[in-house]
Order: sequence, then structure tokens, then C-alpha cells
Amino acid sequence: MKVAFYISGRAGRLMKYLKSTSPDSHEPIKLVISDDVVDPNVRDCLKQSNISLVEFPYNEIIGESNKERNGKLSDLILESLQSFGIDYCISFGSHILSGKLL
Repeated sequence: MKVAFYISGRAGRLMKYLKSTSPDSHEPIKLVISDDVVDPNVRDCLKQSNISLVEFPYNEIIGESNKERNGKLSDLILESLQSFGIDYCISFGSHILSGKLL
């Protein structure tokens, strides 16, 4: 089973999990998708756990409305999940997702 996380901000919940569990429990986590540029501490922790990172800065997504931007973000997330062969994605992100992703 391959698991991904969608995060926003400082990834507090994910970091708490990674720091409070054994490295063996991190094995299913293959990907973290962020809607912002990730803090260097988060980046280092993911690297140590051999977890891939994909960043889609929300402020760089072009759209006439937040709904349109959220839809484009959802499509980007779906493409990443498919590319990595992810089975499940846990969402801690702050944007409303939509479309085929759901």
C-alpha cells in the first residue's frame, strides 16, 4: 500500500506523526504534496524518511477565482498521485479539493 499526504503551511500534523513514530511506520508514505513551498525542516524530515515531495505553490496557480484555482490544484494533485501509484491520500491541506480527485 502506498500513502500520500496533502499538506498546507508548516505540516504540523504530519511532522508530529513522523517525529512520534518509528521509521518503520513511515514506509507506506511515499509522497507529500504541498500547496506551498515547504519549510526546510519539513523538507529535511521527509528526506530522512525517504519520502518524495511535490510542491504546487497555490499563489502561482493561475485562475480567475479560488474555485478555479482549487480545481487546478486538485488536477495537479491527482496527476501526482497517479504518477507515484498512490493508493490513499490523507488531506491536511487548507484548500477545497474537487473534480476527478474526489
